[in-house]
Amino acid sequence: MKITLIIALIILCNFANAKQAGNYAGNGIVIGLEYAGLDSPSYTKGMAKALSDTRIPGMKHYAEAVQWGQMQKAANKPIDFSKLDLFVREYQKVGFTELTVALKSHSKWADKDGNKFKSTNPTPKKKYQKLYSKWIHAVVERYDADGIQDMPGLRWPVRYYEIGS
Repeated sequence: MKITLIIALIILCNFANAKQAGNYAGNGIVIGLEYAGLDSPSYTKGMAKALSDTRIPGMKHYAEAVQWGQMQKAANKPIDFSKLDLFVREYQKVGFTELTVALKSHSKWADKDGNKFKSTNPTPKKKYQKLYSKWIHAVVERYDADGIQDMPGLRWPVRYYEIGS
């Protein structure tokens, strides 16, 4: 069943968009895979390499791997882009041109109903809403390929984002 699905996606991708992975997908339909795990650098590199054989241009990471509270440990702490950089760098390196970045707003320190054990409402408290907006802006700015505060080695812009995924 999985092999049949992968073969069908490869055929559809080649039919819908003649450009192969490693080339900018252009304005046509974009076919993608999900979910890229970001558990460790070796796992991410291995999965990127293995999935590149599909020659499908798109990839989305596992959304829970990128949460605001994990990227920014407190309101006064810097944003840690290491997991997202790993995803973007490794998947672009093997030819994925159309990445989807999924951002979860969960943060134990900023959630409306959050505490140090769990959160029942990931909406940022009013006093953190501007900081939340700055976090999203910083992520988009890092991967937009406009030459301003971009991730070192960024090959193509990330054009697709999910917020609150």
